[in-house]
Amino acid sequence: MKQQINKLQDALNHFETSNPSISNRAVDWHIDHCIRIIVGVCSQLKKSDPETFKKTFNLKRALILKSGYIPRGKAKAPKHVNTLDIINKEEVVSLINKSKSSVQEIKGLPKKAFFSHPFFGDLNLKQTKRFLEVHTNHHLKIIDDIISSKKV
Repeated sequence: MKQQINKLQDALNHFETSNPSISNRAVDWHIDHCIRIIVGVCSQLKKSDPETFKKTFNLKRALILKSGYIPRGKAKAPKHVNTLDIINKEEVVSLINKSKSSVQEIKGLPKKAFFSHPFFGDLNLKQTKRFLEVHTNHHLKIIDDIISSKKV
């Protein structure tokens, strides 16, 4: 995760870059969205009660976490991480720093610490870490495509 957060931080150099043929959102939104997810999910992990974790099978979760691939344009971000407001660069920088410490803070949590995903159900610590990697990678690829399209 540390490496991915650093890539998001590097993408700040292209904060306002956009290409509607690749994504309806500019680079700023993708960075902001990823960072908010990382901070929010880590917070939920820390607050979770491992004794109440419910292990269930979810085919979509299994496929996405195993393959590491999220199809583009198939899911919609929940409202609390899907801001339509103008994104403040200073706030994003602050959230990036917070995300780095949040990722450090979850390292010692119990295996059954969990995050309740709106589509995948309860994800234990290992599954949650994998979800964060896959989700962030998904947006990093979109960011890279947007940036690359402007270099042509």
